[in-house]
Amino acid sequence: MAFLKLTNEAEATGALKRLYDAARSRAGYVANIIKLMSRDAPTAEASIQFNRIAEGLGVDPEDWMKPAPSEWRERKAKWPRS
Repeated sequence: MAFLKLTNEAEATGALKRLYDAARSRAGYVANIIKLMSRDAPTAEASIQFNRIAEGLGVDPEDWMKPAPSEWRERKAKWPRS
């Protein structure tokens, strides 16, 4: 069985502490999936941001991952620019 060293909430600093604090403020606790993603805090933050954007567009993030590359290009052309 594989073993991954996760960072405890009490040991978190910097970007990881901000990630844990945000998770706790949203859900009241830090979910295990967030702790698992904590091995790479910037990637975890990007993943969470991706899900927020997809939800804001009214798209299920799971469905968002399914299109073919040509469909991706069409969707990307419709994204709001900021």
